[in-house]
Amino acid sequence: MRDIKIQQKDISPFKSLEVLKETLLCDRKKLVIEIEQFQIQHKERASKYDSLKKTIKDQIKLLCNDDSLKKRREWMEFGTRNKHNVKELLAINGQLYSLKEKLAEMCKKKEEAHRMLLELSKFYREIHLYNMHCSFMNKVYQLAKEKDVAALDEMSSLEVDM
Repeated sequence: MRDIKIQQKDISPFKSLEVLKETLLCDRKKLVIEIEQFQIQHKERASKYDSLKKTIKDQIKLLCNDDSLKKRREWMEFGTRNKHNVKELLAINGQLYSLKEKLAEMCKKKEEAHRMLLELSKFYREIHLYNMHCSFMNKVYQLAKEKDVAALDEMSSLEVDM
């Protein structure tokens, strides 16, 4: 990040870093929104899965109570519905698995964005310290140029105290 080159001369060198920080924050917000959407989809599919499971259990209870001809017909109908439900269940399980993979990927991206924000924060602290040092050196140079020994002594004692 230190090798960023400023292409525009009229813009402060720190403006591009601020734009980078805003972009990272925007990307992080988008990732958080996408993760929340995937979690909602995951919950919806899980509730549909539970509903199918309950329907299958209810049908099994219905068919196990009586061995009459009517129940046998229902059993045959249930078999065809069950095959359809099993296929649907397998499709939902596949979707859940792919959503889990996407969620894991989004979490990785979120962690990467957080790490980049920490690095950017560290970089800003380094720049701040550098600017303070440059400012101090400019003041010392100016006082030396003016031959103000008393002010130089005072600045040196302040620097030692820090």
